[in-house]
Amino acid sequence: MISLREHQAEAVLQIRKWAGFPVRASAPAQGLRATVVSATGSGKTITAAWAALECFRGARILVMVPTLDLLVQTAQAWRRVGHTGPMIAVCSLEKDDVLEKLGVRTTTNAIQLALWAGKGPVVVFATYASLVDRDDPEDPLGQRKVRGPLEAALAGGERLYGQTMAGFDLAVVDEAHSTAGDLGRPWAAIHDNA
Repeated sequence: MISLREHQAEAVLQIRKWAGFPVRASAPAQGLRATVVSATGSGKTITAAWAALECFRGARILVMVPTLDLLVQTAQAWRRVGHTGPMIAVCSLEKDDVLEKLGVRTTTNAIQLALWAGKGPVVVFATYASLVDRDDPEDPLGQRKVRGPLEAALAGGERLYGQTMAGFDLAVVDEAHSTAGDLGRPWAAIHDNA
């Protein structure tokens, strides 16, 4: 297990206070939001993984990252911190040696995601691309769009044959500045509780 540096331990303490550790009555319908700002290379990934393990043990956690490389690195860090439960990556890395060794399943299929992560404790890693609408494979003219696999799994519905995925207790949004701005931006969808 990884030991925290002093500044990381202080950040985890602040996150514990924000999370209402050890017990929070309930979050408001619009959710709760906090920003952890830390310099490049200071161990934000380790800090987030540690805080999630301490404050959201047995919870449903979503970790959003911008790139596939960062997704793999983040999954490795979360395992090193001590997350032993189920992990799923919403990404195109099929048969990735590192993710397979970590026991992280991969998919870009919303139905498969809903089956694997429908309920119960889980850590879901996803790239922001999993939020972006894409061409509808059932539209021969290529004019319709469907939700990205993460949004589709959360929404459920007819296209998922009754499968749905429960919401998350915690979302960790890496490189959050990339999601800021107009809610019409594809990556901004992470901030929409619907």
